[in-house]
Amino acid sequence: MLNDIKEGLLQIPDYQRDSDQWDEQTKSLLVESVINNLSVPAFFFEVILDEGGRAHEVIDGQQRLTTLSKYYKGEFALVGSEDAPYISPNSIHYAGKKFEDLPMAYQQAFKKYRLAIIKLRNLEGRDAS
Repeated sequence: MLNDIKEGLLQIPDYQRDSDQWDEQTKSLLVESVINNLSVPAFFFEVILDEGGRAHEVIDGQQRLTTLSKYYKGEFALVGSEDAPYISPNSIHYAGKKFEDLPMAYQQAFKKYRLAIIKLRNLEGRDAS
């Protein structure tokens, strides 16, 4: 999914609100859930077919998607353990760290996390042939 964003195959439509609505604690807790293989809500995408091929628009999950993408790109560090109610005692290994500073096992857990994605087709009556 992160590669799809980079390649322009996953788009955020104009009607979505600003992607920077969450505070640092909320972002950190989402990343912790991914690192520890806890469930996060499903993402909803609309499949868009046009002359350029297939792309997806984010219907639900923009905040989560943007947070995960920014963390992966090293744009923010997780808050310290004194600033977030981390659930895992292993938070000592990731609290306060950017993605590239995580131990390799946590980087791999983040990259291999399986997101639940629900793809919806033809929501606005677009020609899907």
